Amino acid sequence: MPFGVVLVAICALWLATGVRAADAAASATMKSGEKTSLHVRVLQSNLMVASITCRFSDAYHATLTKFESELIRHDDNLRSYFNRVYGKKKGPAKLDHYITDIANEIAIRSSKRRKSYCASARTVFDRVLALSPSDLEEFATESREFGIGGTLPSPSE
Repeated sequence: MPFGVVLVAICALWLATGVRAADAAASATMKSGEKTSLHVRVLQSNLMVASITCRFSDAYHATLTKFESELIRHDDNLRSYFNRVYGKKKGPAKLDHYITDIANEIAIRSSKRRKSYCASARTVFDRVLALSPSDLEEFATESREFGIGGTLPSPSE
């Protein structure tokens, strides 16, 4: 199978995974910045699963290091959202469950095509690591190839 076809297939998988997970996440009260944080979180989850599945831990750790402040800011934003929607008592557990669901869904799908998945994931890491920290949000929200990309479904859908 040509590499381009494999890359398109893996990106479509990531897009579908993120959209489905985003659907389950939340309510219509999600603000624009919170939606961006959701995009970034789905991208991060995809990279985390790829690091485990494909043994790309060095690339994943490099990503975490390079984008540490951005990832923390987006994590805080999602925590605030879940606390606002579900309350401070239930919010943290709801967020943890949501993030786990995203990772589990990605892992299940990636296990079906491990060899092509890993080849594509290497390319994804290369592209992400080539970004400047200020470009992470745009990449996660606008890229049709990675993360949930494009239009995020309303959390209440």
